[in-house]
Amino acid sequence: MITITHTETANGGTITVRGHAGYAEHGKDIVVEGHAKNGVSFGEDTLNIIKELEAQGIEIEYRDNVMGYQPNPTPGKGGRFVIDRQASYSAWLHERQHVVDDENSGWKGFRNFMNPEIAAKFEDNAYDVEIDFAKKLGYNDVVKRLEQLKTKRRKELLGNDDN
Repeated sequence: MITITHTETANGGTITVRGHAGYAEHGKDIVVEGHAKNGVSFGEDTLNIIKELEAQGIEIEYRDNVMGYQPNPTPGKGGRFVIDRQASYSAWLHERQHVVDDENSGWKGFRNFMNPEIAAKFEDNAYDVEIDFAKKLGYNDVVKRLEQLKTKRRKELLGNDDN
C-alpha cells in the first residue's frame, strides 16, 4: 500500500491519503485485504479527486469510519464530501459520483435526495462506477458483492422489492 502526503488542500492543511483497491458498502468501507496486499494502489488518482472537489468548492471533511456526500440544503451550491482518511479508492469513486450527479442536476442538493426515484438513480450511478472499477481489476467477487449491495440499497430507498 502506498501512502502519499498531500499538502495542496484549500485551507493549506496537510492530509495523508492511502490509496488501495477496495469497495464501499453504504455507510462503511469494506476493504478486501487480499486485493490491497497485491500492491494495487490508487494514491495519485485519489489526489486528483481531491483536487477536483476543491476546485468545485466542495468541502471535504475527514471522519473515521464515515463516508458520504451530504448535499447542500441550499440549492445551487455543492455539498460536503465526508470520507475516512483510510477509505479505498473505490469509496472515493462512489462518493465522488454523488457530487457529479448533484452537479449535473444543477446542484439541487437535498431536493434530489428527497425524491426516492432520483435518490435510487444516484445510488445506482455510484454503485455502477464501483462495479465498473472492480470489473476492470478482475475482482469478480467484489463485483458480485457490489451488485448485491446496489440491490439492497435500491430496496431501502424505494421501499419495495419490485425495483
